Amino acid sequence: GIAPFGRTTRSARTHRPPMTPRPPVPAPVLTPTPTPTPARTLVDAARAAAVDTGVRLPVPPWLPPLPEQVLSQELLAQVLLSPELPSQALPSQELLSQDRAPGATTTFPLALADVPAAQRRAVLTWDPTAGHLLVLGAPGSGRSRALHTAVCAALARGWHVHAVGLPAELVLALADHPGLGTVVGPEDPRRLARLVTRLGIEIARAPQLLVVDGLDAALAALAGFARGAGAERLVDLLRTGRSRGVAVLASAGPSVPGPILAHFTERLVLAVGDRMAEILAGVPAELTGGRRGPGRAIRLPPAGPGVAADDLGAVLCQVAVCDVGDAGLAAGPVAGRGAADRAWRLAPLPDHVGRSDLPELAAAASGGAARGDGPGPGDEGDHRDQSDHRDQSDHPVVGLGGDDAGPIRLDVSRGALVVGPPGSGRSTALATLATALVDAGCPVAVIARDGPLRGVGDARAAARTAGFTPATVGRLLDDLPAGSVVLVDDLEALEQLSPATGDRLAALVTDAGTGVRVIASASTARAAIAYRGTLGALRAFRRGLVLAPATPGSNEVFGVALDWVVDPARPHAPGRGVCQHGRDLAVVQVIDPGLR
Repeated sequence: GIAPFGRTTRSARTHRPPMTPRPPVPAPVLTPTPTPTPARTLVDAARAAAVDTGVRLPVPPWLPPLPEQVLSQELLAQVLLSPELPSQALPSQELLSQDRAPGATTTFPLALADVPAAQRRAVLTWDPTAGHLLVLGAPGSGRSRALHTAVCAALARGWHVHAVGLPAELVLALADHPGLGTVVGPEDPRRLARLVTRLGIEIARAPQLLVVDGLDAALAALAGFARGAGAERLVDLLRTGRSRGVAVLASAGPSVPGPILAHFTERLVLAVGDRMAEILAGVPAELTGGRRGPGRAIRLPPAGPGVAADDLGAVLCQVAVCDVGDAGLAAGPVAGRGAADRAWRLAPLPDHVGRSDLPELAAAASGGAARGDGPGPGDEGDHRDQSDHRDQSDHPVVGLGGDDAGPIRLDVSRGALVVGPPGSGRSTALATLATALVDAGCPVAVIARDGPLRGVGDARAAARTAGFTPATVGRLLDDLPAGSVVLVDDLEALEQLSPATGDRLAALVTDAGTGVRVIASASTARAAIAYRGTLGALRAFRRGLVLAPATPGSNEVFGVALDWVVDPARPHAPGRGVCQHGRDLAVVQVIDPGLR
């Protein structure tokens, strides 16, 4: 029953809280005493007897694994690790020496290979004159390092090398080497297309090596240039480059279109992701799988006829890494090699140019590559700075441009036309011309309502500066001194406002006996359809600046296609345009007089 208050039942007095069970004691781990087997006993006895009698230990039937990193200067030493290496397997000293005489050898050592069937190692070499080489691999597999090794070998043997897309840290130490030419990336498709074009049309003094790190990115950039013609020129270079002394070394991801892949006779396959991707890349099934670190590759045998009978076939290899300092490639100019042995370079254009940029670059503009960026092979202009041969009043410097980003001159001996859409820098270009002409001592008259040109006129030629008031412009044109240059900003607006003024300017353009020249600006759309008046007369000279040449109608202004000088990376940048003399074209960044 229920116990009274203050008393407890028997069962309540004997209740205890539950006890937590103790964890079981783990059983001791007993290490078994190794029991010697007859085979183990025999091996130990044989080894002890060999030591006691001085017998040489036998050569293992296999070599140690390939090292995870090999320097290109150590390739020969690594090959000598093979104790039974046949003498014919040794690479010649010619292949491994850093001979820097031009044309010393055309074979480049690239990797250390394991040849288990012959129980030896070998140096894998590439002969660029025999075919192009493609390095396949996923990001981080060592593609760029493999290309860098070939670049070092090429420079050491007198080749001229042009690099596309290589990381800056890999080419920085080689920047002063005379054999290193153009360094460009896919983010600059105009310069990339110009590089491919020049390699395809020129016969160089030295063999040329085009290195493309990221073939897919380069092709994509060129496909958007000149309506796809840029990519076609790269494919043409792959097909015909060897006949012109141009070899191509490229890297790409595991998937490359068949028509492009067919132009590469040799391939190195780095880690590409999985076994199926390796098989699709051409790796034999027995060599697929397994994790491969950076630089570990499968070298595939050359494709096509003419494979050597002693070719190693598909082998595992470790691509060498080149130490630029140890290879002696970072020392700058090579003894015995003059300016004629230097590789030509396509310089990038600056985004902005001030007048203070001219003296330094003008001094560097002597010699070097052709200045033009012509629309096709053979159509290369020459607008270079020739201060000793041309009068500044007839050929003023308008900016920097051409292949070497040097001073570019515009021929205004008969007048010129500056066209572009609003905001392209037309008035700034006229201000640059006015400043150069005043500095040359040429009498200048300015007709402008406002803008940079009006500012130059008010500051440098106030007595001969007018707006668009017909009476004021008439008085200005009546009092022009002999040899004057009239600069008109926004000519189309002036002609609409005062047709009579337009007729007077047209008479000055067409009548060479007056000795007066007219330089005017107009919109691209209006200039492209002008056949009469001042605009039509200036168009007939086919000399001028076409700013923002990607603007519709730019090709029709002077009747020449501008596809190869349009900069897709900066299609509407102020001051970026084309200096045109007939069919001669040069890309230019116009000087901004307001910059110092």
